[in-house]
Amino acid sequence: AKSGNAAMASKATGSDKSGKKEPAKSGDAPASAPQSSWKRDLGSVLEWLVARPDAEWFLEPVDPESIGLDDYFDVIKKPMDLGTIQTKLTSGKYRSAAAVVADIGLVFANAMEYNEAGDEIHEAAKRMAKQTDKKLAPLGFQLEGVDTSGRKRKQ
Repeated sequence: AKSGNAAMASKATGSDKSGKKEPAKSGDAPASAPQSSWKRDLGSVLEWLVARPDAEWFLEPVDPESIGLDDYFDVIKKPMDLGTIQTKLTSGKYRSAAAVVADIGLVFANAMEYNEAGDEIHEAAKRMAKQTDKKLAPLGFQLEGVDTSGRKRKQ
């Protein structure tokens, strides 16, 4: 399986680095949902996510130095991966469901920001984001800040 480091190895060229995207956000948790319920529900979504074939790109933090991505932190200001989200959720680091959903969106937004449309990693992130939205919808959440429309980035 490929690691998160491999996820960004096929960096796209010609991206517009001046246009910074907003971090992924989500709506508030339904007021009637008790805290343990959202943790259980989102834990199930994360388990489902990491089992997806495309997840291999997003399971571990990117180590840009080890794979020669000198500009990674110039482009990606807040790195995130699914493994880190799982660890934070199971260890009680998240205070709200919206924060978990925002971090999930950030994983895919980062991959799509760093890798050009048409690139294998970009397309995997787009597929994962679409699938995730379908899983989150019944829970009252939606990924924000992730463009799954297929439009090419500015060159």
